[in-house]
Parts: sequence; C-alpha cells; structure tokens
Amino acid sequence: MPEILPTKWPPDWKFRLFDHPRQLVPGDLLPVAITTSAATLAHCECSNCGDIRYVYGRRIAPKGKITWIEDRELRAEMVAAPCPVCRGDALDEYLAEVSGLAGLVLDGKKMLDIRVAEAKPLPGQEEAFRVAWQLLSEIPDPRSWALFSGDYGRGKSHILAGLANGCRLARIRCLYSTSEQILSALKATYDEGATARTTAVRYWFEAVPVLVLDEVNRVRWTSWAGEQLFAILNGRYSMGRATWFGSNLGPSALEQTSEELAALVSRMSSGYMVSLTGEDLRPAGRRNGVLPDRFIE
Repeated sequence: MPEILPTKWPPDWKFRLFDHPRQLVPGDLLPVAITTSAATLAHCECSNCGDIRYVYGRRIAPKGKITWIEDRELRAEMVAAPCPVCRGDALDEYLAEVSGLAGLVLDGKKMLDIRVAEAKPLPGQEEAFRVAWQLLSEIPDPRSWALFSGDYGRGKSHILAGLANGCRLARIRCLYSTSEQILSALKATYDEGATARTTAVRYWFEAVPVLVLDEVNRVRWTSWAGEQLFAILNGRYSMGRATWFGSNLGPSALEQTSEELAALVSRMSSGYMVSLTGEDLRPAGRRNGVLPDRFIE
C-alpha cells in the first residue's frame, strides 16, 4: 500500500526540517502519512485526508508510547486536527488547486475565470452551449459523457474550461487535463520505477468525479498510449463517472485513428456528441488587434 501525504496541513501546525533524528526535542511535530490504497484515496471526496476528516502529526514528548525514527527510540504522542480542506475554510482553494486549471491562461484570460453558465454563445456555438448547460444541470451528480468537436479556434477549450469551473464552483471535484498530460504523468512514474505510484496516478484520473479531457486526438495513439488511455477511460465509463471530451476531429475521424478511440467513440455515443462550427475566432481577433474575451478555444 502506498503512503499518501496530505497536501495541506492546518495553518497552525509547523513542521521543522531535520537533518538527523538527534535534533528532535520534546514538542517537535512530525507529519504522519495516511496509509491507504490508491484506489480508495482516488474515490474519496477529499483526497487530502481520505475522508477521515482529520490530519495527524506525531508530537515528540518526554513520556508516552515509544516510536522509532531512523533507528532511534523516541517517545511521541499522536495529535490530530480537522482537515483544512474538507473541514476548514480551504475547500474552494483546494478544488481550484486540483482542477488542472490553476496557472493556465487561454488567449489572455485566466482559465479559472472562464464561465459558460450565463454566457451567450457566438454563431456556431449554440448547440454546444445547450449541451454544456445540460451537463451542468446534472450537478451535484453528473454522469454523462460528451464530445465537443470542431476545427481550431471554435471555442472547444473555452467551453470545457467553463464546464470544469462550473463543477468546481458547485464544489464538485473536477480535473481538466489533456491526453498528453495523462500519458506524461504515467511515463514519469515508470521512470521512477514505482509501481504503487503508477497505480495512484492511474486512479487519480480514473476516479475523479468529473474528468474534462481536452485535445483527445492530439496525441500519438501508439499501442501503449491506446492501452493506457483506454484502460483509464473505460474504467470511468464502467463506474458511471462524467467524462467530457474536446477534439479537433469528429466522431467518424476519431474512429479511424485507432481501435481504442473507436471503442471510446462508441461509449461517447451514449451521451452527447456536438460539433462547433462558425468562423475561426483567432485570426479574426488578431486582425482587429485584440482577441475577443469570450468563447475562444
């Protein structure tokens, strides 16, 4: 079982850095890892504490139970505090942090600021926005799959980011990613030679309540890539977890790309499949010297 450290600690907990256990003195506080399976953690509402609702530390004490730290016998007591993510005031910050949108900019606009709930679509985007609004109406328990396809510059990524933010603002954990990012994350674990870490990464993508997967076609669908992506996405389909895709290729063209994509298109067809048309917004915006701040991919 892998040990997963909480990503946040209560603000009044201060953990010193120690070069050697002999530096420890009574009163020092050491973080305690949450030991759980990667699958359980990924399915938890709060992946910071694993739905325990508390985080733990080990405080060095002059007396108490014996613990061993790097072969040194020490006495310590376990102390706990409410998880600052699910029981504190940091839930909104946490959902933004794990959304995959933090720090990203789309045509000059922060992706965390993009909305579709009250937006007015441009020509060629009407049906796509109707589908997006329908998906958001499923909150708090979204389950549908959807494919938004269209040529470059039609607004697909904008709609997907808006959907991710709609979930986030409703306090539903949602992850925006690309196919390439998933594969890169998996490859990094192979480089580390950590099987448990690979399992944790796969389940992070497989079990997040809502996955928004952009640029599904903009990756080299080798046999390895197809196997990895299909396993994750098919797992989501089997669990009934909402998955919303963006692609420059439509359903027919995706089916011809690889056997795995053809199987995924079959699963997408159980939900919504919509094409964005209209003009390429990017060249038009550049000709005017500015980019429109609405609905640009």
